[in-house]
Amino acid sequence: MDKHQGPIMRDMDSFIDPVHDAAFANCIKRMAGNVGMSAKSLYRRLDENDAMPLRFSDAVAIFWTVDEDSRQRILQPFLDDMGLVAIPAAKAREGADLLDLMTDHQVSFGNVASTVRDAIADRKIDARERAEIAQVVQEEIDALCALRAALEGMAEPKLAKA
Repeated sequence: MDKHQGPIMRDMDSFIDPVHDAAFANCIKRMAGNVGMSAKSLYRRLDENDAMPLRFSDAVAIFWTVDEDSRQRILQPFLDDMGLVAIPAAKAREGADLLDLMTDHQVSFGNVASTVRDAIADRKIDARERAEIAQVVQEEIDALCALRAALEGMAEPKLAKA
């Protein structure tokens, strides 16, 4: 933090509320053992008025215990605060070779360039053009993620399985 700036103030409830919601939606009694406490203790930690509030380690344990949708809702306030968007990593297609993936990327990149060029020809971008650009950019991201996944799968040395 810059010495001339004050501390950044955040509404901590926006980060904690999704953890509470996820815990209650995913059966506290069932998850208590995975979190490392009794159901009664977990209920108390989730009570905003209790003297022993939820600890970071409790929130992380809850995160790993709840379903995938709840995990995404827990992460979303952090992404929003940082101005980030998360997308699932693409998996390499079965049987795709590196040259095919490079070609897919080049085609996708060409589509992005031509779509943007066409959209800005009149020096304005309307809602339809914005949607088209977003679509071809997503296709390019998917092509690059597939290429990266394939490269990571080919990387040596591979971890030995125990």
